[in-house]
Amino acid sequence: MVEIIHHSKIDDEISRNSSSQMLSELYPDPKSLPTPPALRGPIPSVTLSELEPGKYVSIVARIGYLKTVERYDALGEKVVFTGVLEDSKSKVSFVSYKISYPLIRDSVYKIHSA
Repeated sequence: MVEIIHHSKIDDEISRNSSSQMLSELYPDPKSLPTPPALRGPIPSVTLSELEPGKYVSIVARIGYLKTVERYDALGEKVVFTGVLEDSKSKVSFVSYKISYPLIRDSVYKIHSA
């Protein structure tokens, strides 16, 4: 038994549109990200309650909750880390797609230029 599969340019266009829609849902628009700090400029160290959107700062915080999930997109498998950072004054949720060190719940980290 032979099946005939019809593939058209419309199918390609639908596939491309759905892939780009998936990517736009997973990743922020690069134009909306703040500009990185100057390499030689000082980066202030603040508490979580003093965080301001669009500014790079350094913080010291404990990971109160941590979850790791594997996601798939057009580029393949991606590990996503989500959780809650806490200090003596506040709690803040976070999402990270790339880490340099293993994250461990109830451990304290100094995070630079975040």
